[in-house]
Amino acid sequence: MIGARYAALGVIGADGRLTEFVHGGMGADAITRIGHLPEGLGLLGALIDDPRPIRLTRLQDDLRSIGFPPGHPPMESFLGVPIRVRDSVFGNLYLCDGTRGRFGAEDEQLALALAAAAGGAIENARLYETAQSRQAWLRASGAIARELLSPDQGSPLDLVASHMRELAAADLVTIIRPSGDANLLRVDRAVGLEAEALLGVLIPAEATMAGTVMATGRPRVGSWPKERERLGRVPVVELDIDAVLAVPLTSHGRVTGVLTAARRAGRPPFTDEDLKMAAGFADQAAVAVELAQARAEQQLNALHDERDRIAAELHGEIVQRLYAESLSLQTTLGLAKSPFVAARLRESIAGLDDIIDHVQATVFRLDDVAPVRRVPLRDEVLRVLSGSSADAGAGSGHPLHGQAGHPPSGRGGPVRRRGAAARRRSRRGHGGGRGNQRSSAPAHGGRAV
Repeated sequence: MIGARYAALGVIGADGRLTEFVHGGMGADAITRIGHLPEGLGLLGALIDDPRPIRLTRLQDDLRSIGFPPGHPPMESFLGVPIRVRDSVFGNLYLCDGTRGRFGAEDEQLALALAAAAGGAIENARLYETAQSRQAWLRASGAIARELLSPDQGSPLDLVASHMRELAAADLVTIIRPSGDANLLRVDRAVGLEAEALLGVLIPAEATMAGTVMATGRPRVGSWPKERERLGRVPVVELDIDAVLAVPLTSHGRVTGVLTAARRAGRPPFTDEDLKMAAGFADQAAVAVELAQARAEQQLNALHDERDRIAAELHGEIVQRLYAESLSLQTTLGLAKSPFVAARLRESIAGLDDIIDHVQATVFRLDDVAPVRRVPLRDEVLRVLSGSSADAGAGSGHPLHGQAGHPPSGRGGPVRRRGAAARRRSRRGHGGGRGNQRSSAPAHGGRAV
């Protein structure tokens, strides 16, 4: 249309430099020799700083020209015009080496008309993309609420991070929360680039984007290279990222965390629209997480209540009745004249003790909902022996050989159940009357601790 041998369109980023550079006219060999694309310096930068048309017969004669990198094809005539979208400059159109001679005023007017048409097309495309993006964010906000409130929900924060990565077209998403130290924050969740290496990493709460968002509750958008420069030190994990946004996660009017998204270097930066939609999504996600946690707590409380009721029923009725029958048989054992009958009675008593142990084990399992501090097996055994000795009114001892670490269960359930059985036998053995004769017989077939 204009008759230029080379043409390019540069997109201006939030930092005032070129973030995208679409060009035509160069061969693949020339592109390889040049290496990286222009960043917006020299004449290209002059058009960014002062968005008015530039038309030159010989660009090397202009003081603003800084020359070409090695391997760049020679160029002489130059024509550059801004591409406007409403009142803002989206980018610039660059033309070099007119095939019909130097560029004239007519070529400049034609380039301006072409830039205006391109600006209108870009605006329409942006409006369509914005509408699509808003719909996607709104759908995700509703979807995450449904997922978090579903019976088979996963980790609420993991769901938030996964949705954020998809919606923001991010290469890395993290959720940063307080670490317990007022001066440090901790990466609590990470999805995407170097996620495993970032988990648990501590970052300063002061002079960082995440720390600022945590303190002020206001979303921010920025650049990782600038963030790293401000920190003034080498980060724990090297990241090939550039554009970054951070939005607060709030609960009851208080910032409880920061949701961040980042893109690899070379990808488009986040826009103000991206930041606005991400902040709205974070607010909806925080409410959904709060509701999910409240529902989970309510369900856990209901489960505790039901288990307490079942445990009380088992222990208050069944165990007491079985224990009464066992004591009755113990008394009958003292009246037995036949060794055969006495042996059968001992077997019945041992069987009842096993049933009591099983019921008590069920009660303990009903109680094992939340993890507790694990007690070393040696300490648990010594505690049981001490309790049994106190009930029996006499000391007991037994050498312990080998390693005695933590029991298989965090609560030491088997040891505790055996201890309960031992205390029952000791009480029966010292309950008075002829029942004392059982104290010389091995209980539970030698299963006593």
